[in-house]
Amino acid sequence: MVAVYAAPMRRDDGVRVRPAAPGDAGELARLRWEHCIELWDRPPEAAPDRGAFEEEFRRFLSRAEPDDAWMIWVAETTQDAPAGRLCGTLSLYVVPMVPTPWRSGRTWGYVTSAQVDPVARGRGVGRMLMRAAEGWARAHGLEQLLLWAAGDSPAFYEAVGFRRPPIVMERPLT
Repeated sequence: MVAVYAAPMRRDDGVRVRPAAPGDAGELARLRWEHCIELWDRPPEAAPDRGAFEEEFRRFLSRAEPDDAWMIWVAETTQDAPAGRLCGTLSLYVVPMVPTPWRSGRTWGYVTSAQVDPVARGRGVGRMLMRAAEGWARAHGLEQLLLWAAGDSPAFYEAVGFRRPPIVMERPLT
């Protein structure tokens, strides 16, 4: 599959971005499952149990939905999709920073679970989701957005204004 993460955006008036609602749980699980399987470098027959995943995903959403630290957006289209089918999603988790003697109440946002249905890629859906998250983050005083890019998505994130800081480090624990 050819990556279209940094392809020029085409205007798509048929897409609307909105905050996720409880009724979106099934579609959010579908998008997450399909994205993870797409990036999974294993044979399809080794896939985990989808029903167990969907159950765990719904439990996660039931905890995240009332938590003010989580914000989830969805993109829906009226073109080329059955009613109720989402074409993208993006989640943001607000992380409080440890106060310093100079400032307290500082926060940053962790962008996670950004997925666009393959049939909708290259139409500006990812950019619309990122714009919604960035606007919300600015309105709520977040200092910065951080993320870990997967697959070939770094080109997309750079195209929407992210940059690669020189000192990011990670320590895998599993």
